[in-house]
Amino acid sequence: MKKIFLMCTAVILLFAAACGRENQETAEIVEEGKKGVVSHSGEPVPGGVFKVGLSGETSFDGVFSYLYYENPMDWKIMEDTMYGSLERGEDLEYKSSEVLSFEPNTENGTLKMEILSDKFKWSDGSKVTSKDFAYAYEIIGHPDYTGLRYDDAMKNIRGMEEYHAGEAQRISGVRTPDENTIIISYKEFSPDILWGEGVLTEPVPSKQMEGVSITELPNSEVVRVSPLSAGPFSISQIIPQEKIVFKANEHFWAGKPSLEGVEFEWMKPIETLAALDQGRFDYIEGLDPTLYSQVSKYTNYSILKKQDLTYTYLGFKLGKLTGEEEIEVQTDSNSKMANGNLRTAMAYAIDREKVAAEFFRDLRSPGNSLILPMYENLSPKNPPGFPYNPENGKQLLEDAGYKDIDADGYREDPEGNPLSISFALAEDGYLSEELAAYYIGAWKEIGLNVILTDGKPLEFQDLYNRLKDDDPAIDVYQATWGLTQNPNPSLYYGKNSEYNYPRFSTEELEENLNRISSRESFDFDKRNANYGEFHQIMTVETPVIPLYYRDQYSVINKRVDHFEDTYPDGETRNWRWNQIILNREEPVS
Repeated sequence: MKKIFLMCTAVILLFAAACGRENQETAEIVEEGKKGVVSHSGEPVPGGVFKVGLSGETSFDGVFSYLYYENPMDWKIMEDTMYGSLERGEDLEYKSSEVLSFEPNTENGTLKMEILSDKFKWSDGSKVTSKDFAYAYEIIGHPDYTGLRYDDAMKNIRGMEEYHAGEAQRISGVRTPDENTIIISYKEFSPDILWGEGVLTEPVPSKQMEGVSITELPNSEVVRVSPLSAGPFSISQIIPQEKIVFKANEHFWAGKPSLEGVEFEWMKPIETLAALDQGRFDYIEGLDPTLYSQVSKYTNYSILKKQDLTYTYLGFKLGKLTGEEEIEVQTDSNSKMANGNLRTAMAYAIDREKVAAEFFRDLRSPGNSLILPMYENLSPKNPPGFPYNPENGKQLLEDAGYKDIDADGYREDPEGNPLSISFALAEDGYLSEELAAYYIGAWKEIGLNVILTDGKPLEFQDLYNRLKDDDPAIDVYQATWGLTQNPNPSLYYGKNSEYNYPRFSTEELEENLNRISSRESFDFDKRNANYGEFHQIMTVETPVIPLYYRDQYSVINKRVDHFEDTYPDGETRNWRWNQIILNREEPVS
C-alpha cells in the first residue's frame, strides 16, 4: 500500500467495484484538500434505511442526551442524528449557522447565541427557543445533577457555582432576554469558548424535560426512550444493547432527509469481517486498524481514511510536580535529560518514515508539530521537524560534550560520567517490544546507552501512573495524547497542569500559553501568530518530540451514493446526514 502523508486532509481509498474478492484493482486515491468525499455510481433510490455497524467489545448504554452520556458509543449514535445546530470553521471552531448565531463579545466577556429562523424546530414540529438552551445549563448546574458535564469550564460561568451550591435560585450568568436569545457571561473570557469550552451548543427539549426531576432525568423515557430531536433524525425504536432505529425528521432545519431512516446495530469487533462479507452494513466508523489489510480486499466497500485527533510523542522527564492544592511544574536544569542537544540528537536518530511503514504498516504518518494539521490556520505549514539524520545527532552530542571516552561504543556525559538512559513505553503485544528494540538500536547508533525501564514495556495504566508520579526510573518515554477538538496546548504544557508530564516550563513558554488563552487570541491573526510561536518554542526547546499521527478508518458500502467524512473547510455549510442518498435497495454484498 502506498504511504500517504496527510496534511490537512481526509483521504479516501476507493477500491474498484468487482464481483469477487480476487484480482482487486489498484486503489484510487481521492484527495480534495480537507474534504474526503466518496461517490458511487448508480441511480438514486428514494428513501431507504442507512445501516450503521457499531463495533465494540461492549454495547451502547442507551443514554440519548449529551448532558448525561458517558459511553462514547452513545455519542456516536447521537452526534449525526440528533444534533447539528451550529457550523464548524476550518480550525474546528464553532461558527454561526443559518438558524443559530454564535457571537462572542470580548468587550463584556459574553457569548450570545440567537435563533435566526423559524425553521429551527424539534422533531414534533414545535419551535426551538432560548429556554431550550438555558434549561441545559440549569440541569448541569443543579445540585442534584450527577453527570460528567459540571466541570471547571461550567464553573467559569458567572453564578454557576452559587446555583450548584443551592445558594441561588437562578444562574446569574445565563440570561434569556427573549425567546430567541441566550447570553452567557463568564468570569474569565478565553478563546477556548470558540471550541465549546463552557458552552452548551445544542438545545434540550425543555418542555419535555421539565416535568421530570433532575434526579430521575437520566433514567427517564425523555432521555432513554423518546427524546425529541433537533437533528435530521429522531428515535423510533430501541432494542436495548442490540439495535436503535431512527426515522427521518421532516422538520430538520437543513432539510428533510432523503433517507427513510437510520439503523444502528451493535456487533463485536470479531464479527467485522463477516459483516462486510455479507454486506450487513452501509457504514462502520472507527474500524480497527489491524484489520485494514483484510478489509481492503472487500470490493463492495470503500475505505475512508483521515487523521485522528491524536499524536504519539517522545517525552523527556525534566523536572517534577510540586504542591498539592496549588500544583506547579518545577523544571530541573540539572536533570539527566536537561541538555537540549541530547534531546534533539535522540529525535534525529529515529527514522519515523521507516517506523510508520514497517512497524505501523503505513497506518500512521510522521508527525512534525504538536498542533495537528487539520487545524488549517493554526498548524505550521510543512514544518521540517526532525528528519532522520543520525550524523546530525552525533555532531550535536559531540558539540555538547557527550563523548565516548573509554571507547566502549557508548558516550559519557559532559562531566565524563557513564550515561545510561531509561526509556519507557506502553505494552502493545509484540509490536511494543519490537519498537522498543528499534529505538534502543537507533540510539545506540549515535552512541547512547538506552535501557528499557523494568526491562520490558509497561502496562498502559502503569506507564501513565508513573509519569504522573515522576518516577525517577523513567528518563524518556513514548506516549500518546487523544485530544479534544480544542487545540489549546495549555492543558498538556502549562506550568500548573498535572498533565505536563515532561515537567517542563519556562517564562517564555508560559507567557505564550497565556496569550493563547487570552482575549487577544480571539483576533484571527494574533491567534495564528500565538500558535505559531508555540510551535517554534517547542521545536527549539524539545521537551517533547512529535513522532506520529494516527489515522482513523471507516468503511462505506457502495450502495451509498454520496458520503463525506471530513474536517470542515470553513467555506460551506457542513455536510450532514440528511444529505445521504442510497442507490440500491440493500447494501452490496
